[in-house]
Amino acid sequence: GAGHLPDEAARGVAAVASWLLQNTRSPVLVNALLPRGDSKRLPNICPPRCDGEGRPFSSFMPAVRKANAHIAAAVDDLRRRHPGRVDL
Repeated sequence: GAGHLPDEAARGVAAVASWLLQNTRSPVLVNALLPRGDSKRLPNICPPRCDGEGRPFSSFMPAVRKANAHIAAAVDDLRRRHPGRVDL
């Protein structure tokens, strides 16, 4: 939402989940990111976020999928460190 790249967004989600697991006794459910349907904004963020030919991307979905893959990997790591307390 604030223009963060997929890796940055995923690290933020993982950091919040990690903090909750370290500072509470509650289980944590991490949700995947959902697209917002605001592709009309894509021309406004190019540059710097353009395809390989310098054109605006046509969809946010590749970035959403990439962020969700990183979130899933982070949740797998959190599951190993906090068995039974985190799920995706």
